[in-house]
Amino acid sequence: MAQDPGPRHKRIPGGTTLQKVGPLGAVPMFINCLIIDCPLAGSITFYEDNGTTVIFTVSLGANSTIFHESASLYLPRGLKVTTSNDAACTIFFSRI
Repeated sequence: MAQDPGPRHKRIPGGTTLQKVGPLGAVPMFINCLIIDCPLAGSITFYEDNGTTVIFTVSLGANSTIFHESASLYLPRGLKVTTSNDAACTIFFSRI
């Protein structure tokens, strides 16, 4: 099974609720890189495509930036993201 080689990314602004990342439906995907920035304290929650199963939550203090590169974060059921008003992220991903 080969990965979709096309470069894909999605910017999720602050104050977003259950924003879909990637193609429609619960499509398997890899997260290659996360960039999270937070000018004020905030949090970001990552969900499976169903919007109820939490994968993980990141909470940040004011003036924080996280850069995480990982080709090993496999999401078999897709991804949705919720951000607080003061947190935003960019997600780089590839489909399978």
